[in-house]
Amino acid sequence: MTTSPLPNAGYQVNVVSSDKAGNATASFNSATFTVANSAFQGGTAKDDVIKVTTANGGHAIDGGAGRDTAVIAGKFADYKVVKETWGYGVTDKLGSGGHDSLINVERLQFNDVNVALDIDGPAGQVYRLYKAAFDREPDPQINYWIDRVDHGLQLEDMAKEFMTNQPEWDRMYGKTPSNADFLTNLYAHVLHRGPDGEGYAFWLNALDTKIATREHLLAFFSESPENQLQVIGSIENGFTYTPFGA
Repeated sequence: MTTSPLPNAGYQVNVVSSDKAGNATASFNSATFTVANSAFQGGTAKDDVIKVTTANGGHAIDGGAGRDTAVIAGKFADYKVVKETWGYGVTDKLGSGGHDSLINVERLQFNDVNVALDIDGPAGQVYRLYKAAFDREPDPQINYWIDRVDHGLQLEDMAKEFMTNQPEWDRMYGKTPSNADFLTNLYAHVLHRGPDGEGYAFWLNALDTKIATREHLLAFFSESPENQLQVIGSIENGFTYTPFGA
């Protein structure tokens, strides 16, 4: 059995063999082991900045709670970042940096760019909403929105700002579209399909009766399982951005 580096802790592996039909053919067995790597780096319950201090790889960084950033002295192009079972793996493609694993680490900082790994958290929400609103990949200004969401901006408030005094939004949806036109365009630009009858009727009634606002629908469509499935291929291994103010 091979695995990316694990955090220092005790582990138990449970094993049972089975045939191709899924029938167990041997009794249950287990083995325990302990990882005690001197190169292990752990975070706290706060927002930590963890500098990766070893040069040869082969160790784990566990950020713990909070929004944590791992710092690697090198350029992003010289490394490969890939989603793994537990967090992300970072592999040096050129030198002797080896392979490290990042667990409970939300951001990765290189010399030239940052990588957002929290695709199920604030950064992922910002990316999806940006793409949902304008039906395209985000431009460099995504760093501004990530910073604001990191500091408390709610997704619906971000959606409302995207819809207000934005020429690009007006070109796609019109300056004063009816609820019906707005909803039809929402299906087209976010989900890339025509409306389904039952769903369209439900949301149109919600808009007409003011049960839901347009910014609520934009944020809801953005975070819908259907849209997340469309976007995941672009961000499953994280996505690069320049930190706001850098």
